[in-house]
Order: sequence, then structure tokens, then C-alpha cells
Amino acid sequence: MNIIAKIIAYLLIATGGLFTALLTFSLFIDFQLTYFLFGIILLGILPLGVGIFILRKFKSLTQKQLDTKLETELMRLASKYKGQLKVTDVTVNLALSLEDSKSLLEKYVVKGLATTEVTNEGAIVYIFKDFIE
Repeated sequence: MNIIAKIIAYLLIATGGLFTALLTFSLFIDFQLTYFLFGIILLGILPLGVGIFILRKFKSLTQKQLDTKLETELMRLASKYKGQLKVTDVTVNLALSLEDSKSLLEKYVVKGLATTEVTNEGAIVYIFKDFIE
């Protein structure tokens, strides 16, 4: 996430939260509904909403970038192992948990990019045919 965008988002959230609190407090001191509604919408809720929107947008963008990087690393690994990967190979080389490694490999089976075979020892091997020599 761009650090400047993150700072702006947090500033908007802080400003929106502060003005919402101050304007709500002002209700008890000098009640003028028109000014209150105008102020809370313009200075409170709007910046708060925009800040949250920016953070969520960048969070989803960051997740997409991570997924793309993970996909690239998995393909590199499949090439290195000549198209035959085990869950433990992915776990060790990509620093993922066993469950995450298995679900990542299963995702490629579902997409039709890999198949599974069981070795004589009973291990499941994921075959990426594009990388078999």
C-alpha cells in the first residue's frame, strides 16, 4: 500500500471521528439541528467514510498483489521440481502452513492446471504438465 495513501486514510478517519464526537457533544451545549446535521455529515461522517473506503480498497489491492506473487513463486517452484510438487515442497519453499500449501495446490487442480497422483509410498504428488520435461 502506498504509504501516503495510508497516512491520508488514517488522517481522514481520525478527523472524521474527532468531528463526529465533538459535534455530538455540541448537541448538549447549544442545540441547533441544522448546523449539527450539516457539520456531522460534512466534517464527521464523510471523512470517516472516505478514509475507511481508501483503507479497504488498498487492502484488497494488496491481497491481489500477494496472490499474484504466490502464484508466480508456485510456478517457479513447479519448474524447479520438473512439474512434480508435494505439499511439503510448497510448505518448505514458500513458507506456508501445510493447510495453506494443500489448498493452494488443490486450487490448481480445480482450475485444471494440475492433476494428482499417488506414489507407491502413498504420497500425493501434484503434477503440472506444462513443466514436465
